[in-house]
Amino acid sequence: MPEMQWIPTSFEDQVKSLIESVDVVLCDIDGVLLNDSTATPGSEQFVSKLRKRGKKLAFVTNNYYQPMAVLEERLKPFGASSQEIVTPNTVLLDYLDARKFNQEIYIIGSGVTKRLLRNAGYKLIEYKDIQSEDLSEDPVELEKFLEKAEDACTKVGAVYLDMDCNNTYAALLVAEMILMQKKDILLLSGAVDDMGALDEKLKVVGPKYYIEEIERFTRKKSVGMAKPERGVSAVINSKLDIFDSSKVLMVGDNVRFDVGFAVNSGYQSCLVLTGVTTKEQVEDWSFAPELKPDYVVTNLNELCEKF
Repeated sequence: MPEMQWIPTSFEDQVKSLIESVDVVLCDIDGVLLNDSTATPGSEQFVSKLRKRGKKLAFVTNNYYQPMAVLEERLKPFGASSQEIVTPNTVLLDYLDARKFNQEIYIIGSGVTKRLLRNAGYKLIEYKDIQSEDLSEDPVELEKFLEKAEDACTKVGAVYLDMDCNNTYAALLVAEMILMQKKDILLLSGAVDDMGALDEKLKVVGPKYYIEEIERFTRKKSVGMAKPERGVSAVINSKLDIFDSSKVLMVGDNVRFDVGFAVNSGYQSCLVLTGVTTKEQVEDWSFAPELKPDYVVTNLNELCEKF
């Protein structure tokens, strides 16, 4: 594996060669272009220069909780259109549309995701549609509940799991029951984070734990709609007519999700140290060796000023 190349110590012609080698640049949002609502150093100029050079752009985020209108407003300084913004929700819609999916969906997910799916014409079933009262712990009552849930979910063709503030143990039981009863059902998931965010400051336990639990229990691997999964790059490649993945540069701040996404997709990768990853973590590398990025930059200004 080639060594990481630190952009600040690179010659100008090396950076120009990098930019010339790609047709498409994918940028994460939080920690790369923006910190809270403030643009990171050089980020606006970076995007502007890429547009002037005719590069295709996409803003690829695992942000599932903000509606598209909010993301568009946040990305106004970068001239981003809704067609350029890729989220787990947009990937999910594209995935279902591409398969002409016409069955019901049992969902454990955010209100934003549910509204988006319903507005697109999909029929959803939530736990509250099956059971509105507290569930008894008596085994006989549990069996009756699962029978009722099975009857309610006869038309379900997919289970979608993501962050849900109202998730319950009983809701997970229903998901497990559906997946165990129907062998050909789709199991789809959003971002498998150990920590989630409900806004820019409020952090909560993420959906990773119950998604992985359901995968273990049912022995089914979910198809991911968020970075670092290849399902995301399949949607992006189709949208942007990408035929050579080596001509794509992924710019992100998270080793696991952004660099991992680039590695899984065959893209080039640039790690930016304005977000969750620090210079010390890069210098004292403790992540998996295969997750080393191709390039590292302190901030986008250092990259921008060299091309």
